[in-house]
Amino acid sequence: MNFMRMALPLLVAAASIAVASAQTPSPSPMPSGPPAAPAAAGPSGSPPPYAADNERHLAEVQKAIAGKEDKPAKEVFKNVLLLGDLPAGRVPRTMQGFTRSLGVACTHCHVAGDWDSEDKDDKQVTRDMMKMTKAINDDYIKPIKAIAEDRPNVTCFMCHRGQAKAGADLRPPGPRP
Repeated sequence: MNFMRMALPLLVAAASIAVASAQTPSPSPMPSGPPAAPAAAGPSGSPPPYAADNERHLAEVQKAIAGKEDKPAKEVFKNVLLLGDLPAGRVPRTMQGFTRSLGVACTHCHVAGDWDSEDKDDKQVTRDMMKMTKAINDDYIKPIKAIAEDRPNVTCFMCHRGQAKAGADLRPPGPRP
């Protein structure tokens, strides 16, 4: 089957879901974040070039919130719009999950050392994508009774696959057995 014939319905469905979720944002708290996907390895199988910087930034943030990990994130961090009800200690791990799922450095969305800055558009894109993911999970996946899982859900990694632009590295499926 032609790859475009297979991909077109998926793209149309994803666009429809994105439009629907943009029109009906959910006021309920956001999920704890995506499960951490393995860091996208470089062509040599080595860690990506930004991995050390991400670990350094993570350690910096964890040190800054030491002793406050159990407080609500909105009391510990500035400008936390969607994850404010999470314990502060989960926010850095959630951000780490985003970097791994999208194959990006922390500085893709944030200004290093000025984490609450709104200077980068990708920070708002991430918020919007979090809302979209929540809408897909709550409004479309959860009602499917035939899915035999306790908490079926989609994650950032399912579309991004370690790439900043979702679908940037999609390949047609291999031959069927």
